[in-house]
Amino acid sequence: VVAFLFSLTFHQTGLAEPSAQQEPSKNVEKPLRIAVAANFEPILEELIGHYESEQKIAVSVGSTGALTAQVRNGAPFDLLLAADVDRPEHLEGLGLTRERKTYAYGR
Repeated sequence: VVAFLFSLTFHQTGLAEPSAQQEPSKNVEKPLRIAVAANFEPILEELIGHYESEQKIAVSVGSTGALTAQVRNGAPFDLLLAADVDRPEHLEGLGLTRERKTYAYGR
């Protein structure tokens, strides 16, 4: 049995917690930037269909390793949907995330 852990990570520069200095109208214009592991993309696209009319959303798809490397190098993602917990835990240890949650367990 193979187990997969998926982790949800809010990046520090993200929209998860808007800055008090930002005007509300500017938050609406700025897209929510989501980085997603390729195996979760179909589900994310379905979810986006329910919310995109209220919030612009920009999606980057790739391997968890490539996406976390981008975060380490300053990519401005607001949300990372990873296919494991190890890499997001590493980002958390580096102080590059606000919050990390496991959103699914697989086998």
